[in-house]
Amino acid sequence: EQQQRQQQGILQAQQAEQQQLIKRLQQEQSVDQQRIQELRQNQEALEQVLAAIQAALRAEPKLNGLADSKGKLQWPTKGRVERLFGQRRSGGIDWKGVMIHAAAGEPVRAIADGRVLFANWLRGYGLVIVLDHGNGYMSLYGHNQTLLPAEGEIVRANETIALVGQSGGREAPALYFEIRMKGDAVNPTQWCR
Repeated sequence: EQQQRQQQGILQAQQAEQQQLIKRLQQEQSVDQQRIQELRQNQEALEQVLAAIQAALRAEPKLNGLADSKGKLQWPTKGRVERLFGQRRSGGIDWKGVMIHAAAGEPVRAIADGRVLFANWLRGYGLVIVLDHGNGYMSLYGHNQTLLPAEGEIVRANETIALVGQSGGREAPALYFEIRMKGDAVNPTQWCR
């Protein structure tokens, strides 16, 4: 009888030990399942980010230059052209672009799809934004009161990129506008209608 009680005590101790072992294994399994769930969620988040990047790359415009747009582009703002390309400036320097007299705060729009190469203050031109249109074509917009996109951003044709101002020493609001082809200034009046 005493032997049976001892064996029964041993069995109960073993059963209690097994129950604790089962509990511990269940807890570990639960923790493992949580880790697996976290890993799945992390992987899903990564997949979503990669899909968004791919979609953005597909949506990014091909910057093929302006050659096919000659004579078809819209002027970047509403206003009157007051200085023409090639006219003599004070100091014997010729205008490399045009000066468009416009109301302060008038939207300045991108003439074509492009990437912002420069968006900052430039002495004599005030707040300037320069767009790369691909194949060596660039456009420059100066004397703005506000620049909207930052360097490196993609802009679409007719998207507002700035607001007309009189920064850089202008007495009246106006937009200085240039088009360049492989670094050389070209006459904007031949490109815009």
